[in-house]
Amino acid sequence: ITTGSLKATNGARVSANTAGQGNAGNVKITAHDKVYFAGVGSNGNFSGAVSAVEENDSAGGNSTGEGGNVTINTGRLFVQDGAQVHVSSEGAGDAGELRVEAGSIFLNNKGELRASTESSSGGNIYLQVHDLILMRRNSLISAEARGTAVNSGNITIDTPLLVAFPNENSDITANANEGQGGFIQIRAEGVFGLVQRDLEELKTLLGTEN
Repeated sequence: ITTGSLKATNGARVSANTAGQGNAGNVKITAHDKVYFAGVGSNGNFSGAVSAVEENDSAGGNSTGEGGNVTINTGRLFVQDGAQVHVSSEGAGDAGELRVEAGSIFLNNKGELRASTESSSGGNIYLQVHDLILMRRNSLISAEARGTAVNSGNITIDTPLLVAFPNENSDITANANEGQGGFIQIRAEGVFGLVQRDLEELKTLLGTEN
């Protein structure tokens, strides 16, 4: 998609999926002005750009294809009100990568940038932002390996400023249930409102021993 601006709200989605042996396609969005995702649809589906491997194919077997990549180049990226930009694998294949190059990123009210996998290796997240990343009201940047997945992906952030409002529970995480969690690398002139947690603190906060 190449456009001046792109807006998807109230359950609208841009997606490239597979539910079988073939790999999922890629989603590439180039919008000079802005990309705006907001709101969960009436059926509970989220708004966002998605490239995913579904858990089962039409014959009831597990999917083996790999998840595609999501690439966004824009002046401003807004993800808010429950919307997600998401790469994932729910089958045997690896999750794709999420790459964003933007002037600014604004995550608000449970807006999420996510890469996840259920049984293979998690996808990586790369954010190159020229001005500011602002996270508010339970927003999330996450690379996660759930279920029996081996390792989660890594998160790389390059921005002058990364700001999260205190006491609003916005997080940047790279977790794995059974394998190795990923690395989080942030290159910034200033990081405000985020607190680094060690493993034992996270176990206490999450109420888990894993």
